[in-house]
Amino acid sequence: MAKQNVQNVNRIVIVIGLLAMISSGFQAFNGAPFMSYFFGLIIGFTLVGTAYINNKEWKKNQE
Repeated sequence: MAKQNVQNVNRIVIVIGLLAMISSGFQAFNGAPFMSYFFGLIIGFTLVGTAYINNKEWKKNQE
């Protein structure tokens, strides 16, 4: 059960991060001020990277 929960949480965090990056990219292409989309990009990359590393480490510890 814990395995399924960890994988589901990682997937949700990755989806949220991707949505933040997509939203920030959309704002950038529409000419919004830099500060309007900067934090969305940073947060998106951080969420995706953290979830990816967490998932990789968790799988390595399960072996």
